[in-house]
Amino acid sequence: MIDDVPDNVRPIESARTVRERRKRHEHRQREEADRFEEHAQAVAEELRTHGATVIACGEAERVRIRRVGRRAGKIIGRAVRITVVDGLIAVWDEERGDNPLQVLIDRVRAEKLIDQAPKRRGPPGDEGFPFLPRADPVPRPEDRTDRP
Repeated sequence: MIDDVPDNVRPIESARTVRERRKRHEHRQREEADRFEEHAQAVAEELRTHGATVIACGEAERVRIRRVGRRAGKIIGRAVRITVVDGLIAVWDEERGDNPLQVLIDRVRAEKLIDQAPKRRGPPGDEGFPFLPRADPVPRPEDRTDRP
């Protein structure tokens, strides 16, 4: 059937609109690949620094985020685990605890964060989230004025 095409009919790939659409498609694919690689680099940096990261995403993005996590593991050259925790994607370095120096660094970093936590929390008696200031304080039962 293809042999029966007249000589004056050109292939569809030579049409200007098809070429333009192909260029736009290739451009979008390159942009998506660049965004993917930037995201993987950011996750890899988190894995190097903290050993784990949690990424919030929707149901439709989970496959992509899992691929980002696997790519981040390849970037740092370590085995990573990826799982869903309360609707979030958790990525962590499985081999991080094997290195005694890294265990020491993590312990020092944790102790430093624990020491800084009271400074970040605010005045005593403030029961808000430790790292976010309260927008409007919640009155305590003893501070209520509507009682006789």
